[in-house]
Amino acid sequence: MIKNLAIVLLVAALIIGPAYSGPTYVRKWHVHVVNEMSPKTLLFVHCKSGTRDLHLQTVSTGTEFQWTFHSDMFGRTVYWCYWRPDKGDIHANFKVFWDNNDLYRKCNYRNCIWVAKDLGLYLRDIPDGYDEFRYNWLPGGSIDKNYTTINSYA
Repeated sequence: MIKNLAIVLLVAALIIGPAYSGPTYVRKWHVHVVNEMSPKTLLFVHCKSGTRDLHLQTVSTGTEFQWTFHSDMFGRTVYWCYWRPDKGDIHANFKVFWDNNDLYRKCNYRNCIWVAKDLGLYLRDIPDGYDEFRYNWLPGGSIDKNYTTINSYA
């Protein structure tokens, strides 16, 4: 009886195993911040988690800033970013990674690609092949002389 159960479990594991890509905390995640704004628009981005500050980055049109990490085993890893283009008095501030199955699927379980465009901020839905509008630019926002964001995570 136990031998038969072991064989059934082994066969089930062999069938199911390839379809299961493992828990999210085992995977290496990549977050990309892509600047697809008007030509010659610089995008200032300051991203951080509860334990890691990626500092202010300057992203030129047509380029990206990216980083890699493993989320914690309890699904508590959150990254958020403050975004501000050098043209116009606008900004945005939102989470770019958090524990969410829909986010994982759109990121194809490894690459979350956030795209800044003139009309707002988009999450690239990799499996469905389009950029999904997520956030409007908000009025105001600034960067101080020391290149740190002001009121960026309020």
